[in-house]
Amino acid sequence: MRYSDFKICETKLTEQDASDEAKELVHKTGNTAVLATVVKFLRNLVAKQGDDKEQQPTQQPQDAPTTNDPNATVESTFNTNNLINEDVSSLKTQAMALLDQIGDADESKLLAIISFLRQNEIFDLCNAAIQANISQGVRENLDKKLGQMIIDLDLPFEAKEEFLQELGTGNGLWPGSDLIKNITGNIYSKLEKNPVAGKLAKPIALQLRGKMGYGPDQGPGEFLLALTGGGIDLAEKSDLVLIDGNGVEVKADSTSVNPTTNKKSRAGGRLYATKGYNGGSGARGIIKQGLLDVGIPEEALTEFGWNGKDPDTKYNNLNFNKAGIANLNNLLREYTKPGAAEKVLEAIANGFYTELQPGMANNFINNSSSGNQIDFVKAITNFVALGHEYYQYHEGHDYIMIFNTESGNYVMIKTGEDMVKAIESGLLKIQGGMDYFDDRSKGTPQILTGNI
Repeated sequence: MRYSDFKICETKLTEQDASDEAKELVHKTGNTAVLATVVKFLRNLVAKQGDDKEQQPTQQPQDAPTTNDPNATVESTFNTNNLINEDVSSLKTQAMALLDQIGDADESKLLAIISFLRQNEIFDLCNAAIQANISQGVRENLDKKLGQMIIDLDLPFEAKEEFLQELGTGNGLWPGSDLIKNITGNIYSKLEKNPVAGKLAKPIALQLRGKMGYGPDQGPGEFLLALTGGGIDLAEKSDLVLIDGNGVEVKADSTSVNPTTNKKSRAGGRLYATKGYNGGSGARGIIKQGLLDVGIPEEALTEFGWNGKDPDTKYNNLNFNKAGIANLNNLLREYTKPGAAEKVLEAIANGFYTELQPGMANNFINNSSSGNQIDFVKAITNFVALGHEYYQYHEGHDYIMIFNTESGNYVMIKTGEDMVKAIESGLLKIQGGMDYFDDRSKGTPQILTGNI
């Protein structure tokens, strides 16, 4: 980006205002490389004053020395001639004196200097804010990514500066303990009082994610929580967020728009770890044996494709969803004796979860059927609760947070009982079911936020 294109000077300044602004920014700057570039630019400007040829500072490279690097030099990065060995104090003194000499210079030159220094100020403040809020510090140019998002906002520089200074205290813009005290709420509303935070909340949640150098991929919302919530941090070895010592696994409820139809669709997070799980086809083998063990003949499963599928044949549904459970109940009525439903539910639990601990699946098995018929609503609800507890067993976190990236709504879940209550009350919704022919069916169905 050329500094002449850098749109951070939002208001027109008088020559005196511009000069004072430039001096103030020079005074704040502690980066030797930045100051050396400014001094070199000003020297050239003074030397060529009256020349109509426009001069602009060159863009700071990606590998420029940072403010806090005491060993940084500018010899290999900037063509600053004899400024290489100057210290910060000397460079500031020279810059101030040179600014006094260009009072009659074209205002655009001063604005170019201000833009250059404001960019540096934003990046430095972003670096400090990240250092203050994330114990792992700055990785993968996170300060530059955050800084550019702030630079692009159509808001006064002073508001951006104030926002970053507040973040830099490390105290957060809202208390992270709110998430545990209030198990439902809205993250974006916690930030809307600050004009910068209000505009940045959703972009940070959606854009600062993925492989960011902080261990496994960060999901949507995790950096937003860690940067703005007091007492919240990223964990060292997982994508957990830590709140007052509690591990919280964040699962996104995301909205996307089809570019062709313009229709919105939502996708929730599934609860599964890196081990201890079968996908749909792996589960199907165990569940099929469970069906045979309770007396359902193998030939009765042919119409559902469980004895092999012909690509030209349409098969009926026997998946773990509403229609599939209705068909399964028909088989239970026709071929089995009382108690078969519980045994099939046990096979479903063991099919998907390969390292169940004794008694862990009891609620799912014992409370999801009645009269040898599986109650789909109870079964899928209890299955998600089991999936939550099983996930906790493998990952060791304390809470699951379902975070709606579109609205900012969230729901916190600690126990399997909490999960059941949240689903039954409508705070959470289950999307879809488990497909025995799709290995992406792992852990739980997708979970969405509901009526908050």
